[in-house]
Amino acid sequence: MKRNIKTFYTLLYIVGFISIWLLPLQAFGSIKLDGKRLSAKDGLSCNTVNDIIQDRDGFIWLGTPNGVSRYDGYQFINFTNLSKNSGQKTHHSISQLINDEKHGLIWGYNPSNILCCFDLETAHFSNYFDKENATLLKNRFKSQNGMWLFSGDFGVRYLTYSNGKFQATDYTTKNGKLIGDQQLQMTEDAKQNVWIASDKGLNRITPDGKSHLMLKNQHIITLTTDGNHIAVLTDKGDAFLYDNSGKLVRKSHLPSMVGYVGKSRAFFWQGEWYIFTQKETFAMNLKNGIFHKPAIQIPNAMSKSLLKSYEFLYDKKGNAYLFNKKGKLFRKFHLLDDQAYINGRDKNFVAAEDANGNVYIVSYGNGLFIYNRKEDELQHFSTADKDPLFHSNFLLNIFIDRSGCIWICTGDGVYCCRELKDLNTEHVKIEPNSNREWSNYVRHISNIGNDKLAVTTRANITYIYDARTQQRTVEKQTDACAYDYAIDPQGKKWISTKGDGIYIDNVRYWKYEKDHYAPGVSFYKTIFDKQGRAWIATWGEGLLITPQKTEQQPRKFEQFLNTDGKEAQIHDLLLDRKGRLWVCSNNGILMVNTAEKKITAQKFLRFNDENGKLPVSEINCGIEAHDGKLWFAATGGILKCSYNEKTRELEYELFDTSKGLTDNNTRSLEEDNYDNIWIGTEEGISRLNAKTNDIRSFQIGRTIFSNNFTENCATKLNDGRLVFGVADGMIFIQPSRTISMPPAHMRAAITDLAINGISIYEAENEQFLTKALNYTREISLPHDKNSLNIHFSNFDYPHIQNAMYQYYLEGIDNTWRPMTSINHAEFSDLNPGSYTLHIRTRIGSNQWSEETLLHITICQPWYNTVWAWCIYLLIICGAGVLYYRSWLRNFELNQQIALEKQMSDFRINFFTHISHEFRTPLAIIQSAVEKMMTWEKAILPRTPSIPSPEEPSDCSDSSTS
Repeated sequence: MKRNIKTFYTLLYIVGFISIWLLPLQAFGSIKLDGKRLSAKDGLSCNTVNDIIQDRDGFIWLGTPNGVSRYDGYQFINFTNLSKNSGQKTHHSISQLINDEKHGLIWGYNPSNILCCFDLETAHFSNYFDKENATLLKNRFKSQNGMWLFSGDFGVRYLTYSNGKFQATDYTTKNGKLIGDQQLQMTEDAKQNVWIASDKGLNRITPDGKSHLMLKNQHIITLTTDGNHIAVLTDKGDAFLYDNSGKLVRKSHLPSMVGYVGKSRAFFWQGEWYIFTQKETFAMNLKNGIFHKPAIQIPNAMSKSLLKSYEFLYDKKGNAYLFNKKGKLFRKFHLLDDQAYINGRDKNFVAAEDANGNVYIVSYGNGLFIYNRKEDELQHFSTADKDPLFHSNFLLNIFIDRSGCIWICTGDGVYCCRELKDLNTEHVKIEPNSNREWSNYVRHISNIGNDKLAVTTRANITYIYDARTQQRTVEKQTDACAYDYAIDPQGKKWISTKGDGIYIDNVRYWKYEKDHYAPGVSFYKTIFDKQGRAWIATWGEGLLITPQKTEQQPRKFEQFLNTDGKEAQIHDLLLDRKGRLWVCSNNGILMVNTAEKKITAQKFLRFNDENGKLPVSEINCGIEAHDGKLWFAATGGILKCSYNEKTRELEYELFDTSKGLTDNNTRSLEEDNYDNIWIGTEEGISRLNAKTNDIRSFQIGRTIFSNNFTENCATKLNDGRLVFGVADGMIFIQPSRTISMPPAHMRAAITDLAINGISIYEAENEQFLTKALNYTREISLPHDKNSLNIHFSNFDYPHIQNAMYQYYLEGIDNTWRPMTSINHAEFSDLNPGSYTLHIRTRIGSNQWSEETLLHITICQPWYNTVWAWCIYLLIICGAGVLYYRSWLRNFELNQQIALEKQMSDFRINFFTHISHEFRTPLAIIQSAVEKMMTWEKAILPRTPSIPSPEEPSDCSDSSTS
């Protein structure tokens, strides 16, 4: 007996120990969600979101009281005018969205029972419902091949869409194609036959459009199909079972004691047809047609959701029900207690199913519920949670897209949530009951062995925390915050503080103590080498060295790196496996080999931006990975380094936000067991795969404090968990070997084009949009529309913050631009010409998607076109002709003048020569006469004589003679 009791207590102890040991791991077993809120401040047309769907291209569409919003993961494009005609008055409110992937249409249905339709390819609303076809609809049903509309005006209308136009086929009682037009119900079987039930009978419309009238004068109240069977129940209790060829398989009758059935819901389950009436539930065996009253009774069952694996019902008592379509699983959940909430809205619950078969149920008044099929358990999320996912428990709708992102519609925006498969975390507060902000601000964490952590806070308290039992004890209270806790090989404790000196085996050393003097008051890090020395990082006094074990009292410190102010500010020390000490300072990285017996200032190597050996200078901390690579967290990104012993240079690669890092102000580092480097920043945490350089970024919770990681505050436990310090506690991370990667077929799509700062979807630029941008392959713009901002997305909503893109503009760039997380490309003042934009997104480790191309033509200005140059040529030619003619006239005139001048000169010369010819003999005669007269005068005496008037002068005489 005693032996059994001893065995019992032994087993109890073992079970209790295992339970305590597994306690920290239990938090990692449930589904964890992370999310962000999108609202009007993010560009949403209205904070109230009624419905949400995803189109075939990947866009998320949201129906609101102020039109439709389209979301690409980065920005919203709003459509408030739900008509192709800008002047047409439309109804803005959208209560339901219907997705027609086959034809590329988005149908919008508003509370006034009026329909609108958006063509995804043309990026315009159809004007079909603007005028003569505008009517109040009683109901609508989307089949695989088109849309069916119920109206008192046209009965049943079947709309198909082709080449941008609707084709309508009416089924009415007047044309004999419809047996009745009141209380219509509709469904479609696996052979694409459409079944229409009414108060006058049943119609089966085959894919070729032929209508078969059945069950005339039967008032049908329930119509159900599972694809292969079609079940019909009349108001008189007659039940008919057809196959999808229209053949009557079985006829039965509901017992008369049931009375009038009235409003009901029905579906097939486990070989039976379940009918849920306002008071009771009945089931008909499909094999023998016998009705019975099953054990499951759901009065006044309601259903607003269609799930792939389950039938989902709820009642007006706050209960929800799940029926597994292919199994026996049945679950009942009581989700809502407040009857005021239940009566305040008809749609109390809406459900959606993810790819793993988990069911997400939103309630109007009690938040979100998740049925985990694998664990067969129900999780609850509400505003009462420690870190609530949403701001209100009154949730309107839910949708899960193809990437697994969960969209929750509320009255204060939409919440984009994702399951944290890659990041299992636990948030632990060191003082959970304290309201003091610094009580949980963790400044330092050290792993001191046996899964025990030395944890210091800004409240100047040092704790010893057991990571298994989650128990803590106070180790020491100091007058300043402790920045480091180290234990030397002799077991002595070294506690470094900022402002209160360093405590070595409970003895304080600082500059104000004569007997225990150490340069400085602020100490950041202590590390021990194989030579038996302690290396101490200070803030402002450089690097100190002292023996670990010394008989000399008090200790003496040797000081280095204290001449340069920035260099003397040391954040961290790293001792690698080869004995090299790496000093992280405000002036880059310094290195010295601790194997040297005599350390001098000249033996330190310096790497910083001043000497061009590093791109950054402020280094916050560093670690050595298992492969010997050195990683440094800096203000400006993360550095992956290798030391080249031959060249004595530090080879590095910088990772920053352009490569997917969540923030450039990196604070802390730690390596997991799967080749990942985890990087704590001021704005969340990033995981960098050291082999592939793939980066994934995460947000821890939804508060600023839980994402504000502390400098040089991280460690790894023996079980592989990582522990980081944040502004309000510690974050325990359970890394995973598997990394979710984007689907291989994913590619980047162009989602918006801002022309001179205005979206192409705005009215000012709408004339340039002939098709939706993701369907557009080329676009032509005038010369003054040459500043472009092109937006793109890969629609990987759960990891959209990690999406990486590359692009180049052919005509400007010669190769791909650097990889970036920015989802838009800006090109300003493009010259007229032809360009081709190439875009791709990263889909895996160094793998890229197919390219997306957009040919862009910037047209020449009108004055630089071919026709303009033709006109210019004509003008020039005309001017040339005129000039030539003018010149020719002038030339001819000048020629004529020159000729006349020549003629005049010729005449003058001619007469001159003629006169000369005449004058020459006369001159000879005159000369002879003059000589004779002179001779006569000389011989004869001079006798005066008076000439008569009739006598000619001498000249005349001489001329006459």
